[in-house]
Amino acid sequence: MFRGLLQEQLQRALRGGTVVPLSGANIVTSAVFTALHFLYHAPAWAAAVFVPSLIFGYFKDKTGRLGIPVALHVFYNSGYYWLFGAGTT
Repeated sequence: MFRGLLQEQLQRALRGGTVVPLSGANIVTSAVFTALHFLYHAPAWAAAVFVPSLIFGYFKDKTGRLGIPVALHVFYNSGYYWLFGAGTT
């Protein structure tokens, strides 16, 4: 939803504006993505989502496809739950 809809729409609206090597669309999308994490996570954990989100968006911009960002997000979330979720049950 964020990369496939929001980032693509912003990319068109901003006409490819970049802050090398990141697009303005990626930065705004990552900020929105991070802001929504504040609804469900502690502030430090929510803020920690911003940098990985920029990386996911970078690969969306670079490839024009969603496969790599989706795979990276799955890998990131798997590592997060493996490291921090294993002892919470």
